[in-house]
Amino acid sequence: MSSARECDGKRRERERKILRAPASSSFALCSTVRRRVYTWYNGASVVVVGCVPRAFVFSCAMASRAFSLSLSLSLSLSLSLSLSLSLSLSLTPFTRDTYFRSSLETVPRRSPHPLPLCGSKAQRVFLEKKSKRSFLVLRRRASVRREIVTRGVRLCSAPGPRSPDLEDSGPSGCKEEEARSPQTGECTLPPLEPNNTTTATQLTSTQSGKILSTFGTKISTWVNNKKMRYLIRRAGPHVPKDARYMFELLKSTSDIRTRACRSIGQRINAVWAEQKKDDMLVTWNVRTKQQKSYRTWGRVCFDSENKQSNPTAMLEGCRKPPKSNNVDAKLWPLVELDVSDLRECCLFPGQIVAVEGLNLTESLMKVHDIFTSGFIPAANPPSLVDELKIIVAAGPFTHSNDLDYRPLWELMDKVAEDEPHLLVLIGPFLDYNHPNFQDDELVVPYQEYFDRLISRVKSYLAGKCTQVVLVASNRDAHHHPVYPTPEYSLHKSVQSPDIHVLPDPCTLDINGLRLGITSIDCLMHLARSEVALTQSSPDKLTRLGNYILNQACYYPLYPPAKEINVDSELWEKYAFLNEKPHVLFLPSDMRHFCKSINDSVILNPERLSKRTYARMHIEPPMGNGWSKDNITCEIIKM
Repeated sequence: MSSARECDGKRRERERKILRAPASSSFALCSTVRRRVYTWYNGASVVVVGCVPRAFVFSCAMASRAFSLSLSLSLSLSLSLSLSLSLSLSLTPFTRDTYFRSSLETVPRRSPHPLPLCGSKAQRVFLEKKSKRSFLVLRRRASVRREIVTRGVRLCSAPGPRSPDLEDSGPSGCKEEEARSPQTGECTLPPLEPNNTTTATQLTSTQSGKILSTFGTKISTWVNNKKMRYLIRRAGPHVPKDARYMFELLKSTSDIRTRACRSIGQRINAVWAEQKKDDMLVTWNVRTKQQKSYRTWGRVCFDSENKQSNPTAMLEGCRKPPKSNNVDAKLWPLVELDVSDLRECCLFPGQIVAVEGLNLTESLMKVHDIFTSGFIPAANPPSLVDELKIIVAAGPFTHSNDLDYRPLWELMDKVAEDEPHLLVLIGPFLDYNHPNFQDDELVVPYQEYFDRLISRVKSYLAGKCTQVVLVASNRDAHHHPVYPTPEYSLHKSVQSPDIHVLPDPCTLDINGLRLGITSIDCLMHLARSEVALTQSSPDKLTRLGNYILNQACYYPLYPPAKEINVDSELWEKYAFLNEKPHVLFLPSDMRHFCKSINDSVILNPERLSKRTYARMHIEPPMGNGWSKDNITCEIIKM
């Protein structure tokens, strides 16, 4: 009798220990012979746990605004055809900054842990035999970590129920040892799919630090030894932060395009007449019927969007012609172009050109020459008094198979080491084309996710002289999908005098040095739309860069690409160049390059997701002279 009481007392003592156990000792145990369900309350959690051998586990998670509900249902079928059902219910406070998750771990066949901590000896022996077969143990983590889980990405943050102070996130706010890099001690974001063995990082590890392209003379060091701050200002009109869009009338759009055609065409004709120095007739009517050659101007269009079908080029005038017996002339000023006599001719839709030719039928012009160089005035030489070092990178800033942003953090390590005067980061940061953003599984708002990224970028530059320029992109999931694009909005805790947010497109003035920047892939769009009517020049990249400078427009293509939402009113006000910039940043999916085109240095750093970025060293002009020799550029494989 005493032995029975002693056994019963030991059993109760074990149960009391279980009930007093912390969350780290929670476990799920049950069997097909005898099933005991333990329930205990710990903090804000209520857990009902159970476990069965050879179980198929089905789990689902439901999250509401105030709570997160995790339901795990396991069903087992033993040899005796008995069914066992185990229910795991977790009710925990949930905020958008906190996500609690449990791990499902596979335990070896011979588990060192006794299955039930209570019950008779016969039952324990029986269940020990059953444990020789594989089973699953569902348990909570030893310590519930406060973390942001975004499809496998963990952004460390400061402790507390909510973190309105976004500056605490990033490397300084990391609390988990496993989230720190063993070399630097900084937070490292785990990849979305850790089982992948052929990631982009591994594929390019052999080319890390390789110089892919150079421009200008070689310099001795890229480390900034002169800690000075430059004054960064905006040059020319820029898209306001509260710009309105999504309201356009067809008539207003037509009038805007006509005004642009008229102004650019007149400038091109004036430059051409100054070079020719003759008295040839110049008219705005593209359908002028005359037996002598004359010059006119207009916008190029094609009768088909399919380049494989040999489309016919046509010239659209900027004014409606006078009354005529021809019915077509009453509709719109349009004339077909015959360019068979030209040695080289490449055009794109929306290009504004001046043509010289003969029109005998009003509907067809035999073209003798085409002039496209509408030179805009060059900017004055910069007034730099010392060297200027710039690092340029364009988004996306993470690989297409994860959201760990490892390329961006590796770049920031390099920036913190070299400490350039200016870091230019061109969007998108949250590319809506990324598969993980399209799945719409982010547990935090896009804007807050973006603020945390910029907060971590800011933490790398604490105490540095480097200033950051963030150029907006219409491809950002958290931003306006319109071009031209207003600047980003930053949380007040992320804002800093060293962080400059700029719209797309934008022009910077750094002591007289003009930097033109756009995040739209204009080069790729022009390359896809360009039509080579005759033999074309072999240097395609130079030709594409020339289009932008000659048209004096960041995006001269019309109709625009299907993935771009161009607002005509914003385009007319903010997409044109008033002066030729000294340096023009045109990030593109096309191959990287840095070239001097029409006295401007055009740089395509490609994409940081491809692990490429560019760095520039700009020397001050000697006297009043300024040339491309003052610029040195390297494009690097990270």
